[in-house]
Amino acid sequence: MVTIEFIYHQIITTIPAKLSDLFRNVIDKFNQRNQIPQDSVYFIINGMLIKPERTVENYMRDRDKIEGKMKILVVDI
Repeated sequence: MVTIEFIYHQIITTIPAKLSDLFRNVIDKFNQRNQIPQDSVYFIINGMLIKPERTVENYMRDRDKIEGKMKILVVDI
């Protein structure tokens, strides 16, 4: 289990996830919790747009795996 911190308008929302979870599911949880329309924001990690069909593990760096968390920047479209 890892912790994903979404940073949106300087507010951090924490969502727990498994390494095997699709990012689509994690993004859906974030959108529901913050009442954000599905296609109104971009999700960025390490300067790249997140592809929802990939898993959480695909985007984790070694340091993220050691710390058990990662940070995602959320930007309005």
